[in-house]
This record gives sequence, structure tokens and C-alpha cells, in this order.
Amino acid sequence: MAIDSSPLPPPNSLVAFEAAARHQSITLAAAELNVTGAAISRQVRKLEEHLGCALFERFHRRVRLTPQGVMLHRALFDGLSQIGQACRELAVGSDPRQVTVGSTIAFASLWLMPRIPSFNVANPDIALRYIVADTLVDRLEDDLDLVVLYGPGDWPGYASTLLFGDDIIPVCSPAYRAERPQMKVPADLLNERLVHVESENRTWETWPIWFAKMGITEPPRGRAETFNNYMMGLQAAIESHGIMLGWRNLIADHLIRGNLVPAVPGSVPAAGGYYQLLPMSRPASPATILLSQWIEAQARAIKR
Repeated sequence: MAIDSSPLPPPNSLVAFEAAARHQSITLAAAELNVTGAAISRQVRKLEEHLGCALFERFHRRVRLTPQGVMLHRALFDGLSQIGQACRELAVGSDPRQVTVGSTIAFASLWLMPRIPSFNVANPDIALRYIVADTLVDRLEDDLDLVVLYGPGDWPGYASTLLFGDDIIPVCSPAYRAERPQMKVPADLLNERLVHVESENRTWETWPIWFAKMGITEPPRGRAETFNNYMMGLQAAIESHGIMLGWRNLIADHLIRGNLVPAVPGSVPAAGGYYQLLPMSRPASPATILLSQWIEAQARAIKR
């Protein structure tokens, strides 16, 4: 039986509308589709003229779906998601039981890797593929099925679920701490060797921010070591290079084993949290849903 496609609008208009509706932004839709914002606006207007109704309420820097727009976007999203899923399953070499997982290096190394063996034992037919890079915080890759990142929770195009928050404490090796009995309060750290970790993450906590939250406005006076990778800074602290800021839930295993100890009492709540992200552009596969549920169960065991 032939499909009556005469009422269908131009496909380019539907694609442009779907991207703008999903992002709630003409600018972000244009960036995703690699066209200009004017081109997206033209396609949306063409679609509105074809349908005879407004699909967006337009504001200065954003758009909001009208009730008619919500109805169309829901149908489009479901249809395009099913088409995309079918294409992925038909593609040569595709494997619906493979899940591509993305995270930062620190989260994968310190939190995920120690726990994932239990998932593998329970699900031997699911293959996990890891994409691990600190740049994922700013640039997510299209082929990621599930991502865990630290931040504010607002990644466009992804449905985010808060797994857990964290506290930030100053930590050092037991040897470093034993050699410095004079360290008793946070202000005493101003004279110590501090390990700094640089990050472009806007919710990242640095030593100046930590000191300010503790009510200390003086600048540190001790020698500093600076790294652009959290794992390198952590290893430097374990090797007694100095004191670093530790995200308590992330470094819990090192605290339990005694590789690291609190340098002094005192903690501040982290500005960000650890979020699980699922792309909104396609439905999650059954394997992805299993892994997502397992990660959420693991996270529930964490107090904060």
C-alpha cells in the first residue's frame, strides 16, 4: 500500500523545526545542523505557513513551543528516533548490545572502574565501549549512548539525572601530614605546598575559591605545583608533593585505604554535581537502560 505523503511539509523544514524545538534555540539548532540562524528561521516560517499555525513563541534570544508546536515536536521526535534506531541496528557492524559510555578521566578511573566488574558479571552479553576525556565537559560526541559528567546539569540536547553531589576537602599523604603537626586549621594551609588542578569546567573549585568559602581572603604563600589533569594532581598528593583539593566521594577509596588523609578539618559543598546524561536525539537501547539503572543504583549508596 502506498503512503500518502501529499500533506507532508518539506523534509528540511521538519528537520530544522525539530532541532530548534529540542534546543529551544534557533542559534543552537543552526550550530547543530551547520547552517545559519537565518536559514533555520526561514525553514521554520515555511513550515508554519504550510501548516497555517504558529509553532513557536519568539523572544529575544530564545523560542518556546506553542501547544501546536509541542504536538508536532512530540510526533517528529518519536518518528525520527525510531528511524534512527532502525538505521543504527541495520548498519554494518552495529551491535544493539554495545553501549558507548563517556566520562572524564577522573570519574572513570576513581568511581566507575572499581564498580563496573559487578555489572559485567551480571550482564555478560553487553559490551561496553569507553570514550574517556576531560574535554567531554564542553564537547560531547554524537555516538555516546550514556555520559557521566561533573557540572551544573544543563547540557543542551541531553536529559540529565543527578547521581550525587560532593564535598571538597584538603587532602595529602599520611607522611606529609605526619611531618606537619602545626597544621590544625584551614588558614594553616596558606604556608603549605599546594597542588593545583586547572579545568575549564565552570563549576570547578580552585584553591582561591575554597579558601574564600572558608572565610580566608589572604593569598597562599607556599610553593605550588599545577596540573591540567586531576589524576596527575592526585598522584602528586599521594607521593607527598603537597596538599590538593579532593572531591570526597570521588577519592573515597584512597581515603579508605589510607593513601590520602584530610590535611585539616574543613570542607565546602561542591558547586556542581555528578550527572548521568542520555541523548534526547534517540531512544536509549535496552542495554543502555540496564547500565543507566545500574549506575543510578550504585549512586544511591552514596550519602550526599
